[in-house]
Amino acid sequence: AREIHDILGHSLTGITTGIEACLQIIGANPAFAEKQLGKILDLSRKGLLDVRRSVRELKIDAIEKYELIPAITSLVNDINGATAVQVSLAIQGTVLKLKDDEEQTLYRIVQESITNAIRHGKANHIALSIAYVDHTITISIEDDGIGCKTITEGFGLTHIRERVELLGGEVTYGSEDEQGFEVKVTIPIRWGNAYD
Repeated sequence: AREIHDILGHSLTGITTGIEACLQIIGANPAFAEKQLGKILDLSRKGLLDVRRSVRELKIDAIEKYELIPAITSLVNDINGATAVQVSLAIQGTVLKLKDDEEQTLYRIVQESITNAIRHGKANHIALSIAYVDHTITISIEDDGIGCKTITEGFGLTHIRERVELLGGEVTYGSEDEQGFEVKVTIPIRWGNAYD
């Protein structure tokens, strides 16, 4: 359920946001709208393949082909290419090798947080930072969306917390009305695997 929720939610949010942007510009700039629709079509095809793979194997998708940073970079490029939302990515420290379950968890958290920022937060910009410090990895996803007065854990946020706790990590959420939303996750990188 978590896998399908994350993949479908992310893909459909990107497609919906991209089409909304195209509808706004199609009259004034049909050539650009057509180009954007091509990118959205590519995103929808990727999403369909990911759902099929996940249903068949109940395994990760982009992480099967890439390690964490290239997979997240590809995710960011898809959003930046197919929607009006812009995601910036900053990486600090020496990138360390992670175990498969760590990579899958962190990838899904980034995916879900970006989806939430677009769908619920109506964000225009999302700042994603990844920091490797002293055998820990910290990921922060901060958006400029509408925020909220009270944070209620729905399906997505609950599963983010559950996934992080399984790895012995911590997750915090922060938001204020009209001042965006931030998700911050820190997990320990298991000793002995960091340099394998």
